[in-house]
Amino acid sequence: MKYNSLDKYKRISKRLSDNQKSVLNVIDCSKQINRLVEDNQEFYLLGVKNTEYINEEVLEKLDNKNFIKHTIDKMSLGGRAVDIDLINPITGKIMTGSSSGTAINVLNGFNDIGIGTDGGGSVLAPAMALNLYGIISPLFYRDEAFKKSSTDGIKFVPAIGFISKDIELIKKAVGIFVNQEKVEKIKVLIPEVSNIYLETKQDIGKTVIDNLVVNDKISLTKSEFPNIFLEREGLITFLENELNTYDAIITYEGPIDYYGFGDSVFGLFNDIAKADQQKAGKGLIRVANMANKSALVVPSNDFSSGYVIISNSTKKGVQTLFELEALLSNKLNNKLYDRYFTL
Repeated sequence: MKYNSLDKYKRISKRLSDNQKSVLNVIDCSKQINRLVEDNQEFYLLGVKNTEYINEEVLEKLDNKNFIKHTIDKMSLGGRAVDIDLINPITGKIMTGSSSGTAINVLNGFNDIGIGTDGGGSVLAPAMALNLYGIISPLFYRDEAFKKSSTDGIKFVPAIGFISKDIELIKKAVGIFVNQEKVEKIKVLIPEVSNIYLETKQDIGKTVIDNLVVNDKISLTKSEFPNIFLEREGLITFLENELNTYDAIITYEGPIDYYGFGDSVFGLFNDIAKADQQKAGKGLIRVANMANKSALVVPSNDFSSGYVIISNSTKKGVQTLFELEALLSNKLNNKLYDRYFTL
């Protein structure tokens, strides 16, 4: 994929001259882009979630590598897991939050990559909802002063994460913050077949095993998982315990916010609301950051669905995410999707 087209930037600017609900502000990058094009350098349009957690220190590191701040993106009110002001352009349902505008602006081609924050799935879930790549890790940036409690009472520090259509661009952004280390062997844990099912009746364990290439580097273990769509507390403990033994856990999740309304503000009302919330296709993506782990979501050819890879938050752990992504099949390959959502 090429990232040095002045004509593309002009097309995007024209589209953004219309009112876009997902965009709060457009930054004029024309002078910087003209200079980079003249120097025959690549540049990457960056959407930034409207939150103070993403500070100038982080953005300056990105800018130094030609990730140019292009839009300030709308986020869901109060950081909710759904954004009732925006519509998912793929499903027509209410958009997933809280990095909702950031994900939409990447999907629509306004930005090459977006940066958001994730407390309990707020980068990973919007990315998956739009069949995009999403990654989080506390290694990118962490500020304990922003420690907070989720709507269901779990304390956490937000992680920074990236959303893009292009895994290579994700790697480039991650490389600014983490120097990955070589990985020799990877111990992977996945669910047993006939253990957990999506609302689509897909068997999560079977989907993973059918689409993961196991080479000499991989040691694969299948185990009975807890129901990953239930309360978060037990899932945090599950991740912490299992990642003491294994290098990575892989699941398959979705369709995000299609069969249910995956928001704990709604889900805490009564049993009917909770049951509906648990149909929203959000499993371990809700707890990866709360367990202080790193995670990558990989889009598949199923709408608003994909693989979830979770690792320990070390340099080797981050590299493990990318190593396993390369071994997955049935990743998004949809010509109509590409044509419709490309400027």
